[in-house]
Parts: sequence; structure tokens; C-alpha cells
Amino acid sequence: MRLIELDASFRRYSATGLGKAEGFADAQGVLFECPMPDHSHMILLWFADRGVPAEAEPVARWQASGTGLDDLTLHPSVNAQVRDPTCWHGWVTNGEIK
Repeated sequence: MRLIELDASFRRYSATGLGKAEGFADAQGVLFECPMPDHSHMILLWFADRGVPAEAEPVARWQASGTGLDDLTLHPSVNAQVRDPTCWHGWVTNGEIK
């Protein structure tokens, strides 16, 4: 499954709310629908070294590479099971959810 199929968008941190980013170069994170069947929530991931305050939830940070949603790769793996044991744990590699 591709990120673009999960209503993904690049995001910026704001103390007053979540802002949209113009693209990968401007992004501080990514927001997308949970890929698990019967889960109707969004997953927000902040990128490392992009100026997001340490206290911003989630507190984990991912190394991001690529040029856009089509080729975004994140390290390490994404473990959404921390908040919900029935949720997704996997990888974002080259724009694909694995």
C-alpha cells in the first residue's frame, strides 16, 4: 500500500495546531491514515532534526529521506502499537507502507 492511498500529507508543527507543509523540504512530519483494516485514525510522525519541540507528541522522531510522498523513507520502523496493541507496526520505504 502506498502513502498516497492513505490520504498522506506533509505537516508542520505549530503551538496552535497542526499546519500543512508545502512539500518535503518544508515538512517537519507526515500525517496519514492507519493502514490497518478497521482502524479509523490518523498516524502523525515527526521528522528528526526539523525543529519540532522535544515535548511535541509523539515524542519519537524519524529520520526521513526522499523528495516527496512517492519516495519517502523513514527510519526506524513505525510502531503505532505503543498506543494501541492492535495497530500497525511496520516500515515506510520509498513511499510504500510495509
